[in-house]
Amino acid sequence: MRCSLKVGIAQMSMNWTVEENTKTICNIISEHRDLDILVFPELAITGFHREIKKQTQSSIIENALKEISTQCKKSKILAFIGYPLVKGRVVYNAYAAVNEQGCIEPIWCKIGLTEGESTFFKPGYERPVLKHKLGVFSTYLCREASDVSSVVEQLSAESPSYILWPSYIGKRELPFKTESATYDTDSAKIARSLVAMVIQCNWPHSLNNPKNHGLGGSKIISNNGGVIAQLPFDEVCVGVFSTTTQSFEVRKYV
Repeated sequence: MRCSLKVGIAQMSMNWTVEENTKTICNIISEHRDLDILVFPELAITGFHREIKKQTQSSIIENALKEISTQCKKSKILAFIGYPLVKGRVVYNAYAAVNEQGCIEPIWCKIGLTEGESTFFKPGYERPVLKHKLGVFSTYLCREASDVSSVVEQLSAESPSYILWPSYIGKRELPFKTESATYDTDSAKIARSLVAMVIQCNWPHSLNNPKNHGLGGSKIISNNGGVIAQLPFDEVCVGVFSTTTQSFEVRKYV
């Protein structure tokens, strides 16, 4: 199942609180009603920084999701959002689809956590798909790009049209000879293996290390593994890609 659509990739500004990030997310959704889908980064609701534990309170996050769901319904947009999912004493690094009716489904929980993430998050164990009128969607989060075999095995029977890649990756921060250096190559392998378009959404800056550069640069990888569009590095913006015309534009947002 695949049709033409306009995809928005939100390289949003990261803030320290759920309240600030939720306001940014809702503003972006409201300002881009001409799009079919909007893709946001990993942990978009809280931000990805040293204060994340303080912001991870289930009531605060649930209220944020309600605001975002209401805005998706008003704007008639399918949005994909990252946030910490709190279940009792367990927290997952989650990513969810919020559809045009404001319903949240499905929810992906990051399986392949980093060593640092494992001190706070519990790993997920499955990779569902969203079968939508616009196509079949699934996701892998950040460093899961390196888990090529498991991602392909989990999704091959589902024939996804689009695979979302929410991430927090810096091109100049990557240590030499680590799995990080192969993220793009591995994402291209996943795209080719599943004959699916991979849509990355990367954070454009760091709160913990504001002097770091080389973040952003979100990209779209075609089903043959080639990069067909890329957003600027270190820049807050929304990239808009048309699957019909293959046109690409970079928009500022208020």
